[in-house]
Amino acid sequence: MSDEIAIVGMACRFPGANEVTRFWENLRTGVASIADRTEDELREAGVPPTRIADPDYVRAAALVADLAGFDADLFGYRPELARATDPQHRLFLECAHAALQNAGYDTGRVPGRAGVFGSAAPNLYGTLHVSRDPAARAALASLEWSVGNENDYLATNVSHRLGLDGPSLAVATACSSALVAVHLAAQSLRQGDCDLALAGAADVQLPYGHGYLWHEGAIVSRTGRCRPFDAAADGTVFGSGAGVVALKRLADAVADRDHIYAVIGGSAVNNDGSRRFTFTSPGIVGQVELVHTALARAGLTAADLGYVECHGTGTTVGDPIEVEALTTVLAGGGRVPIGSVKGNIGHLGSAAGIAGLIKTALAIHNGQIPASAGFAEPNPDIGFDSSPCFVNTELRDWTQPRRVAGVSSFGIGGTNAHVVLAQAPAVTTEASARPRQLVTVSGRTEAAANAAVRALAETVRANPDLDVADLAHTLHRGRAAHAHRRTLVAAPGENLARRLEELATDGRPPAPRRPPAVAFLFPGQGEQYAGMGRELYAAEPVFRRELDRCVDLLGIDLDQETLRTTDLAQPALFAVEYALARLWTHWGVRPRALAGHSIGEYAAACVAGCFSLEDAAKLVVLRGELMASTAPGAMLAVPLPEDDLRAELPDGVSIAAVNSARNTVASGPAGLVDQLRNQLTDKGIRCVPLPVDHAFHSALMDPILPKFRDALADIELHAPEIPVVSSVTGDWLTADQARDPEYWVRQLSQPVRFADALNTLWDNGEHALLEVGPGGALSTLARLHWRETRTGPAPAIVSSMRHRADKRTDADLLFRALGTLWSAGVEPDWDTFWAGENRRRLPLPGYPYQRVRAWVDPDPGCPPLAGMYGVPLTAAAPPVEKTPLELPTWAEQPLDQTSVGVTPGEPWLVFTAGSPVADLVLDDLRRAGATVVRAEPGTEFARRAPGRYTLRPSDPAGYDALLTDLAAAGLAPRRIVHAWLLDEDSLEHGLYSLLALGRTLARRQISVPITLTVLTTGLHEVTGTDPVTPAKATVLGPHHMVNQEIPNLSSRVVDLALPADARQVLAELGATDDQVALRGRRRWVREIRPLPSTPPRSLPPLLRERGTYLITGGLGGIGLALAEDLARLVRARLVLVGRSSFPDRPDWDTYLAEGPCPIRKQTIRRFKEIEALGGSVLVQVADVTDEQAMRQIRDTCGRIDGIFHAAGSPGGGMLAVRRREDVEAVLAPKITGTQILDRVFGQEPDFLVLFSSVTALVPTYYGQADYLAANAYLDAFAHASPPGPRHTVSVNWDAWSETGMLASNDPHSNYLRTSEGLDLLWRILAARLGPQVIAAPRGLAEVGREAAQRMEPQPAPTPAQHLAPVLREDLADATDLQRTLLQLWEETLGVPDLDLDSDFFELGGNSLQATQLLARLREHLDVDLPAATLFDHSTIRALADELTALR
Repeated sequence: MSDEIAIVGMACRFPGANEVTRFWENLRTGVASIADRTEDELREAGVPPTRIADPDYVRAAALVADLAGFDADLFGYRPELARATDPQHRLFLECAHAALQNAGYDTGRVPGRAGVFGSAAPNLYGTLHVSRDPAARAALASLEWSVGNENDYLATNVSHRLGLDGPSLAVATACSSALVAVHLAAQSLRQGDCDLALAGAADVQLPYGHGYLWHEGAIVSRTGRCRPFDAAADGTVFGSGAGVVALKRLADAVADRDHIYAVIGGSAVNNDGSRRFTFTSPGIVGQVELVHTALARAGLTAADLGYVECHGTGTTVGDPIEVEALTTVLAGGGRVPIGSVKGNIGHLGSAAGIAGLIKTALAIHNGQIPASAGFAEPNPDIGFDSSPCFVNTELRDWTQPRRVAGVSSFGIGGTNAHVVLAQAPAVTTEASARPRQLVTVSGRTEAAANAAVRALAETVRANPDLDVADLAHTLHRGRAAHAHRRTLVAAPGENLARRLEELATDGRPPAPRRPPAVAFLFPGQGEQYAGMGRELYAAEPVFRRELDRCVDLLGIDLDQETLRTTDLAQPALFAVEYALARLWTHWGVRPRALAGHSIGEYAAACVAGCFSLEDAAKLVVLRGELMASTAPGAMLAVPLPEDDLRAELPDGVSIAAVNSARNTVASGPAGLVDQLRNQLTDKGIRCVPLPVDHAFHSALMDPILPKFRDALADIELHAPEIPVVSSVTGDWLTADQARDPEYWVRQLSQPVRFADALNTLWDNGEHALLEVGPGGALSTLARLHWRETRTGPAPAIVSSMRHRADKRTDADLLFRALGTLWSAGVEPDWDTFWAGENRRRLPLPGYPYQRVRAWVDPDPGCPPLAGMYGVPLTAAAPPVEKTPLELPTWAEQPLDQTSVGVTPGEPWLVFTAGSPVADLVLDDLRRAGATVVRAEPGTEFARRAPGRYTLRPSDPAGYDALLTDLAAAGLAPRRIVHAWLLDEDSLEHGLYSLLALGRTLARRQISVPITLTVLTTGLHEVTGTDPVTPAKATVLGPHHMVNQEIPNLSSRVVDLALPADARQVLAELGATDDQVALRGRRRWVREIRPLPSTPPRSLPPLLRERGTYLITGGLGGIGLALAEDLARLVRARLVLVGRSSFPDRPDWDTYLAEGPCPIRKQTIRRFKEIEALGGSVLVQVADVTDEQAMRQIRDTCGRIDGIFHAAGSPGGGMLAVRRREDVEAVLAPKITGTQILDRVFGQEPDFLVLFSSVTALVPTYYGQADYLAANAYLDAFAHASPPGPRHTVSVNWDAWSETGMLASNDPHSNYLRTSEGLDLLWRILAARLGPQVIAAPRGLAEVGREAAQRMEPQPAPTPAQHLAPVLREDLADATDLQRTLLQLWEETLGVPDLDLDSDFFELGGNSLQATQLLARLREHLDVDLPAATLFDHSTIRALADELTALR
C-alpha cells in the first residue's frame, strides 16, 4: 500500500456529460456524443457559407455544453477578465474545483499540501477572439492577459485561485499530456512533495462549433465519426473537454476514510525516440516497454489485467500498432477486452488520457466494462484472430476477484504514458452515536443554493442506502459555507430526498456578510425537569464529561423527581447549562457575550472566568439551600410594563424581573400575590402564577443575605474574560462589580433586568442569541421584547434544549439550533464537531456553478494583433499608444505572512463596534504584549472600564477627552485602528468619525509618529462582484487629508471581505501601502492603468436624436458647454437644473435689453445659439437635493434619456477648523443629489454620468477632505450600481482650464480645454467605459507630482533678529502685541499687508505653517501655546486678545 495512489475524486466536462455521473451513464448505454452540426448552427458559429458548401467540409463536432459560461463570481474573476481568459483555463479551474469537491474536500480545508499538474492545448482564443475585440483588449493589463492565456500559468493559476500550496506544474507532451500529468502527480505524492494532487487537462477546439476540412492523408475522419479498431475507421474526430482527478496516497486515503474510485498501482512514461517511421507515427517497441514497466511498478503481470483502455484514435496507422504492442505484452495469457473512449466523445487532444482514466476508474468502481462505442466489425489490418485482445462490444460485468486495468495515452512526438489501475480495498461502515444529523447546503446565490439542494435530493433518491451521518459529515467538512444557506435535521429511514426537495423552495434571506457575534443566554429556575439532557449525555462525549464533572462537584442526581425544590433545581440547572455551554464552545460556537437570568448568571459568570467551576459549585449549592430555607412565597407573571405594574403593587410585593417591555414578574408573600392577581384579573389583565414555592428576588430573600455574604468571603472572584451582561443592572458587568462580593449578594435579591440586558446586547452590535439550557423561556421573551421595542427582522434567537413538554428529541432541537446559527452566518468548527466519529467522505454533488456568458465574439473586421499589452504573440509588439484615459484597478501582491511588530507595553487605540475580526485582532495584539484601549460608539463620552471607552462618533469633544485621558494615564497611542465600519455603514461612524478624530489630532502638536489604519468592508470593488457601500467611500476624504495636513500622522485604508482572516489583518497593520483590499487569500493594492488605446471618436449610440437630457449644475460653465455640444450632436432637448433664479423663456429678449447681469445675458445668448442648432432649453430652478422638486421635473418633462450630474460645491477648509455644517453643504449635491436622482429616475435613463474629480484619487490642495469625500462617493456609487438598462459611469475629471471650479484662478496649460473634455466624454460613452474612468490627459501621476510640489512644506522664513514694530497708518490703534503678531503672520505665510482680522487658515495656512508659527511665538513672546489655541483664535486680533487674557 505504501506506493499505491488512490483516486479519491473525479470531475469532467466532456461532450455530452458535464459531470462524472452522466459520463458513466453515457458509457453504460453506449451514447456517442459526436454530433453533426446543422447548416444554421454552423452559420451562427461563423462558418462562411462557401466553406459549408465545400464537399470536403465535415460538419461533425464533439462539443462541451455551455463552453462560454463561467461562474466568475465563485472564482473571484472580474467579468472582463473572465471574458478574456482562455476557456481551456476556465474549464481546468472548474474541473479542479469540482474534483476536490467530489473527493469531499473544500478548497479552504485541504489536508496538507496540495499540488496541481495540468495541461492545455496551445492557446488560440487570445489570437482569434480577444485580440480582435478592442473593448476586450482595453480591459486587461499585460500580466492579466498572460496569466489567463499562457499555459505556463494553467496550473499555478489553479493553485492560486483555490489556495493550494503544493507543487504546481504545467505539462506539455501533446496528446499524452493528461496521463503524463497523472504520472507526475503520483510521483510527487510518493516523494512526499504533496499530500493531495489534482491532475488532468483541458482542450478546446477553436473556432468553436465549427466542423473541419478533410483532405487526403489527414488523420481526421472523412465521415465525421471516430471508430477505434473498426473496419470502417477512417480517422479521428477532435473534440473539446476537460477532466481532473484528485489523488492521495492510498494509506492516507484509507486512514481518512475517503471515497476511493480506484487505485493507481504503477505508471510509466517513455518516448519512442527514433524507433518509429516518422516523428508523428507511434512505435511498437516503446509501447511494449511502457506497459511492462508500469505493470512491474504495480507489482503485477500482464495476466492480472482484466481490461485495457487504449489510446485508440480510429486511425489506419495507430490502431494496428497499438494492438500489436498489446498482443506482445499479453502473449501467453487469457483473453483481455479492450476499448477506447474516443468512440464516445472523440479525441480530446491534451485531455484524451484523462478521459480514458476516468472511464476506466468508473468501470473498476462499478464492476462493469462498457462497450467500445463506434465498433461493429474488426479492422482487417489488425490481427485480432491471433491476439489475446478483443474489442468489448457489450456492457460486461467484471467478475475478476480484484479488478485490474491498464490505461494508455500516446502523444505525437513519441511521449507515451501508461497507468495501471486496480480495485480499491473495501471500506467498512460504522454507525453514528448520534441519532439525528444536521444536513447543510449553501450557494453564493439563492438559485445556486436551491440547485444544490435539488442535486443532493436526486443523489439521495438514486442512492437510498447512503449513510446520513456520512452525508452530513461530507457536507460539513467538504463544502464551503456560502451566503445562501439551507438546513434540515434528519435521521436514518426518513424520506430525506422528499424533504430536500421541499427545502429547495426555501426563500430565507442570505447570511450577513459579517457573521453575527453569539451571545449565550442561561435560563433561570423553573425550566428544569428530571432527566434533562439524557439523550445528549448518551450521544455527546463532551457534554457527558462536563456534566459528570459538575454532578460530582454538586453532589446531585439529575434523574430524581424532586428537582422542583430550589435546593436541587438550581444546582441541576447550573450543571446542565455549564455542560451544554462547553459542548457549544467545543463545536466552535464561542460566545462574544454572556447573560443569565437569576441562577443562570452563575453559569454565565463561570463560563466567563469570574470564578472557578469548583467555587461556582459551592456558591450554587449554598444559594439554592439558602433560598429554599426562606419563607414560602409566590411569583406572578404580569403582561404590563414595569412602571404600570409597580403602580398596582400592594405593600410587601416586589418587582422580581423585567423580562420584556411589557412582561414583568411580581414576587412576595403568597397572600399578597394572590391579592395582586385578583386585582389585575378584575381589570381584565390575565396573569400567570409561576411554578415556584418561594418569592425569589424579593424582600423575603433579605434574611439569607448575611450568610451568603459570609460565604463569598472565601471565594476568589475575577474580572470576566468574556463580556457578561449583568442581570442586576442590565448593562455590562464591570471588572469591579465582578470582583465585588456585594454585587453577588445584590444579585440574589434585586430584580432581574433581562429586558435591559437584551437592549444592551442589541445596542452593541449584531448578536445571535443562543439559549443554553432547558426549555425556551428566554428565547420566547427575547422574541417578544424585539417585537415590543424594535422594527425589522429580529436577529437569530434560538433555544438548544427541549422543554419538558416538547415531544422532540434533544438531538433534534440541538441540531436545529446549530443549523439556525449556521444559516445566520455563524461558522462552527466542524472538525471538533466530528471528533470521535469515524466517518467517510462521500462523492456528493458539487457546487452548482451559476455560469454566465463569458465570451468574446471577435470583430471579423478587426485583424488579430501581433502583440497585446506589451506581451507579444509574435516576435514584436506594437508600440503602446499614450492615451488620455486611465482606469483605477487593482494589482495582486503576495500576502504578508509576517506579523505586525508589537513593542511590549506599546499603547494601541482600537475603535471597534464589536466586529468579530476586530475583536480577534484586538485579542492577538494583547497576546503580543500591546496595551490595547478599546473605544466603542455610544451616545456620549464615558470610561466604562479600564481600557474601555465609549464616545459619540461625530463629536470632537469626545475624542479630545479620550486622548487627554489616555495621555494622563501614559497611554497616548502610537498606533490607531479605526474599525467601526466593519459593523456600521453610516457617515456618522465613518466620515464624520474620522473628521472628528482628525480635527482632534490636528489641534494637538504630535511630536512622535502615529499610524492610523482604517478597516472597512464594502468600500472597494476589486473582483467585479464585491458588494460596495458608497457611503463608506467617503472615508477616503479624511484619510488622504490626514496624510497631508497633520505632521507625524500617517493614514492607511484596508478594505476587507468578511469573514476575514484576523491573522492577515493583523499582519496588514504593519504594512505601508496606502490602500489595500484583502479578499480571502488574496491581497490587492490600488494602481492606475492607462487604457491600451483611446476609444475611437464616434457619436455614442447611447445618445438619441432629439433625446431629452437632464444636466444638474446646468447653468455652470461645464453644464452650458455640455448643453451646446448635445444640441450640436443630436439636437437635444435640454433640461438644465440650477439653484440660481433665471428668467423664463418669454422674458429672455426683455432681459437682454434691460437686465442688469451681464453673465445672465451671456447665458441667454448661448441658449439662443442652442436653439439655432436645433436644440431646446428648459431651465428648472431647483436644488438637486430637493426630492420633491426633482420629482416635479420628472413629471413635467416625461422620459429623461440621460443624466449628466455635474452639480457640486468646491468646499475647502483644514481638518482642524472645518465645521460640520460646511462639510454637509459640500456633500449634499454629490451624495444626496445622486441618491435622489437614482430614486426619482431609476433605470429608465440610458445613462447616468457622474462628474467626479481627480481629487478623489489624488489630493491637489490642502483642506479638501469634504470635497474629496463627496467625489469618492460618486465613484463608489458607480461601482455599486447594479447591472441594468442604465449605464452608470463616474468620470474623475482633471481641472477644466476654460470653465469649472478652477477656471478663474488657475488656468494651467496642462488642464483640460473644454473641447478636449467634451471629446473625451463622448469617447467614454461611445465605448461604454465604466464604472469609473479617469480623464486627465497629463496622467494622474503628473497630477499627483504637481500637487505634491504645491503642498510641499516650505522652510520657515529666516526670522529677523529683533522684530521691528510695524509702522502703518491703518494700524495706528493697534497694540504692540498685535503688531508683533502681524509681522510673525506675514513672515510665516509670506503674505504682505495683512490686517488684524486676517484669518490664518483662510489665507492658506496649513498645519505645518501653524507649527512654525507656534515655534516663533515661543521664541519671541516666551509663550508655549497648544495648537488648539491657534485653531480656535485664528485671526491676529483674536489671538492677541487670548494672549492678553492668558497673561
